[in-house]
Amino acid sequence: MKRFLLPLSLMFGIACSDKGSEEGAQQLTLTFEVDTVMVDAGEDFIYLRSGLYRAELSSDGRALYNFNDNENLLEVIDMDNLRLSHKIPFEKEGPHGTGQVYRFQDLTNGNYLISNFTSIGIFTDKAHRKEYHKFSTLSEEVMEKGEIVSPEGILLKNGKTYVTFYAKGWAVTDGIVKFDLESNEAIKLPVDQLTALDRFTVKVHDKTQTEINWVGKYLSSYGEKVLISNSVDNQLLIYDPEENSIIQHDFQAKLTANTPKEFARREVDTQDELMEIGNSFRNDIFFSQWIFDSTAERFYRLTYLLDKEVDGQKEFKTVLTILDKEFQQVYEGVTPLKKKYFKPFVREGKLYLYENINDELGFIVLSITEV
Repeated sequence: MKRFLLPLSLMFGIACSDKGSEEGAQQLTLTFEVDTVMVDAGEDFIYLRSGLYRAELSSDGRALYNFNDNENLLEVIDMDNLRLSHKIPFEKEGPHGTGQVYRFQDLTNGNYLISNFTSIGIFTDKAHRKEYHKFSTLSEEVMEKGEIVSPEGILLKNGKTYVTFYAKGWAVTDGIVKFDLESNEAIKLPVDQLTALDRFTVKVHDKTQTEINWVGKYLSSYGEKVLISNSVDNQLLIYDPEENSIIQHDFQAKLTANTPKEFARREVDTQDELMEIGNSFRNDIFFSQWIFDSTAERFYRLTYLLDKEVDGQKEFKTVLTILDKEFQQVYEGVTPLKKKYFKPFVREGKLYLYENINDELGFIVLSITEV
């Protein structure tokens, strides 16, 4: 474990290591069962074009909220009965407008946070906007010219602290920025572990001058702390907004590598060369987001690695890693899953993985039993 203090006056991360990488002993013996369930949309339909990218499970697990950015409405799915319950239309412009929605967050009190590329708003379940905050106003005291605030942020349970990424350009993330929505104050925190992801950035020297980074970056809340992780490093950063500090946990995998192979070239001349690098990267190690199971009080993460390809169909080795609530690794094992799944969530101790089945919403359900 490593602890990083982030002094407000210096805006600089100083690291001191008090422990090496954490290699968890296998403390659990698990069995898995895989099932498939379907959601009944009745005579209506559920928007799946974004693959549930803007979906979030309610805190009690009884509803799944899926924001349809095509029609600018919220689909409320009853998870107890696996059916579409109702839809809530939102205005896109005007005093209650959402703008072009990028991210949706359920705030558990009948309110929702909706972000776009320039602002965040807090809305009621009647689609009325209660609060509106522009990134440019919140960040004008701390952001440098050319730096961009990401719309991927989260609002913590206190209802006033909003944390998100910032970057100079879209390819590389430089750190996080914390906004106090009551005082309109902002603090920018450079994070070396995020800038290090630049090692997976590729530039194309053609007329497009494309610069791309395929690394997935994740933010989630755990109490009043923020969990930060990514798809290429076997680690977890825990940001404490009150202490303004980061604790780093590094883990050692036994069933996969701990990071993908770095690119032999980071500058190419054609889009075909870029696609070749991208395809190779997508078949390599990919760490998904850490997600918390409040029932078992532990964290789950799925790791994917291409196993084989038969007749154009890819099969992935899918590894489940489990941490206890103290962030100690207690399990690493291969699951029966054979595909890459994005945005899994935990409900009643089971992992739900989105599956588009003939353009209808389905879930692969992975039951985890301790023996």
